[in-house]
Amino acid sequence: MIPQSLMDLLHVVRLKRQAGECRVTKIFQETGSVIFVLDPSVQMAESALHRLLDRFKKKIRFLSPFSFELLIEKDSSEAVFLEATRCLAVLKKD
Repeated sequence: MIPQSLMDLLHVVRLKRQAGECRVTKIFQETGSVIFVLDPSVQMAESALHRLLDRFKKKIRFLSPFSFELLIEKDSSEAVFLEATRCLAVLKKD
């Protein structure tokens, strides 16, 4: 059995790789949400914006032109990694 700390580390490595491909510079957890900060030198494609809104509907809130918050139902590390991975997959489709 793999220790939870090692699983968390593997999730972080995967998220960092995905984030870099999507021009996301920071991802951090708040209570009940995950915050994504985009590279301000790269404009988000309109199609990516529409996909985010379609996929996450009432679970997404834009905090600034370069950041948004994804509400999550559980604060477990698995739930956070899963939702963050799904969000990055939606952004990557362009």
